[in-house]
Amino acid sequence: MKAMEKYIYSQASPKKKHHFIPVRYYLAFLLLVLETVMVIGIVYLLDHYVPYFSILVWATQIGCVVQIIASNDNPDYKIPWLLLMLVVPVAGFMLYFLFYSRTLKKKFVRRMDNMKKDSYHMDDSAVFEQLAAENPTAHNQAKFLCKIAESHLFTDTRQTYFPLGECMHQAMLKDLRQAERFIFLEYFIIEEGVFWNSILEILKEKAAQGLEVKVVYDDIGCINTLPGDYFRTLGSYGIEAVPFSIVRGNADSEFNNRSHRKIMVIDGKVGYTGGVNLADEYINQVVKFGHWKDIGIRLEGEAVKELTKLFLIDYGMNSRKAPEISSKHFPKSPTFEESGYMVPFGDGPSPIYQYRVGKCVIQNIVSQAVRYVNKVTEQEQKQAEQIRRQYIPHEENKMEQLRELDRRVKFPGKMVAGGLGLVGSLIMGAGMAKIMVNDSSSVGSDLKKGLAMSIPGMIFTLLSYPAYKLVTEKRKEEYADEVLHLSGELTEQ
Repeated sequence: MKAMEKYIYSQASPKKKHHFIPVRYYLAFLLLVLETVMVIGIVYLLDHYVPYFSILVWATQIGCVVQIIASNDNPDYKIPWLLLMLVVPVAGFMLYFLFYSRTLKKKFVRRMDNMKKDSYHMDDSAVFEQLAAENPTAHNQAKFLCKIAESHLFTDTRQTYFPLGECMHQAMLKDLRQAERFIFLEYFIIEEGVFWNSILEILKEKAAQGLEVKVVYDDIGCINTLPGDYFRTLGSYGIEAVPFSIVRGNADSEFNNRSHRKIMVIDGKVGYTGGVNLADEYINQVVKFGHWKDIGIRLEGEAVKELTKLFLIDYGMNSRKAPEISSKHFPKSPTFEESGYMVPFGDGPSPIYQYRVGKCVIQNIVSQAVRYVNKVTEQEQKQAEQIRRQYIPHEENKMEQLRELDRRVKFPGKMVAGGLGLVGSLIMGAGMAKIMVNDSSSVGSDLKKGLAMSIPGMIFTLLSYPAYKLVTEKRKEEYADEVLHLSGELTEQ
C-alpha cells in the first residue's frame, strides 16, 4: 500500500523561501524586555526613596493575590502567577499588571460594537421553539450558548465532515474557484508549500478579477513560516491582509493575544472551519510529528453568516479602519432539506468575551450527558498508532528510521541553542538579581550595573533560535540524500 506520510524533505513539497524569524520580532522582544526592566526598576527606586511607598507596594501585592485567587481563570495559569508574586514580590505584581489581562482602547471597543450592529440580524425564536419541542435538553444548551457567545441557532445548513486535512484540501480549492463576490480567510498558521500555494494562486486570480479578498493571519503563529512583511506581499497581489495582533514590543499581553481560528468564507454561502491550518503538515505532505490528524467542516447555508461576522470583527480590530459591512456579506441562502441544528460560535479573552465559551460548552455537554460522551484523547491516538504499526510493520520500520534521522539532524542545533539560551538566562538572572537585591545607599549604581549585565544576556537568548536554524539547515543538507532514499522506499510500499 502507498504510505500516507511523506517526510519533510520530500521533493513533493516546494522549498520554503523563508527560514528565519524576521528581525522585527527580535527588536520587538528586546524592546519588551527593556520596557519591563525599566518599569520594575522605577518601582524599586520609588520603594527605596519615597517614604511609605513600600506600604502601597505590599497592599497592591495582597490585592493582586486576592484577585487571582477569586478569579475564574484556569488554575494552570493562577498557580504560576501566585508563585511568581510570592517568590519575587515587587517584580511579580508588576509583571501581573503588565501581562496578565488584556485591555482594549475605547476606539476599538466602539468599533467592535459598531461592527456587531452592522452585521446580520435574525429572529431565531421559532427555531428555538421547534428545538424545545424535539429536545428540551439540547434547547437549553443552545439557548445558553447563543447568549454567552452572542450567536444564533441555525437550520437550513448543509454540513460536510472531513476526517483529515487532505480530504478537505480539494473541496476548498473547488469552492474557491467558484467564488463570485468575496473570499475571507483567517488562520493561525500559514506556510508556503503545496497547501497554501495552491490556495494563493486562486486568491491572486480572484483579486485580479475584482473580487474582495481579505486574509487575517496570526503574527506569532506565522513567526517562522512567513516573512515579517507578508501582508505587503499579499497587498501587491490585490489581497487585503492584516496580521492578527501584530507584535510591536509593547509591555502588555500582545504576545499572548493570539487568534487560533481557522475560517474560510466564500461569498457568504460556503464556509470552512475546524482544526486545519494552511500548512503542508496538515495535509500530510510533510511529516513533523507523525501522521497529522485534524478534522475539517464545510458549511453551506445560513450558518455561514456567523463565520462571516467573526471574520469581519477580527479583521476590523486589526486593520487601521473598520471594513465596510453590507448586505452582500450576508446573502440569503437557499433552503436545504438538512436535519439538525447548528450554533457556530467564537471564543476568546475578556473584554471581547465575558465568559469562557468553549469551556462552558464542554462542561454543559458532559454534565447533561445521560448515556455516554464520545471523545478522542491522546491515549486513544496512541492506541490507533500501535494498531497501525501492527498491520504495517514495514512502513513503520522505515518511518522509525526517518524519525531517527530527524533527531540526528536536529540534535546539534538544539544543543547549541540550549547552550546559548542557558548562558543568556543566567546572565539576565544575575542582572535582575543585581537590580532587586541592592544596598539602599547605591540603588542608582546597582540599577545601571544590573541593566548592563542584562543586555548581553538578552543578546545571547535572542541568538539561540537563529543558531538552531543555521545548524539544522546545514545538517539537513548533509543528510538530504539518505532521507530522500528512505522516503522513496516508503512511498513505493
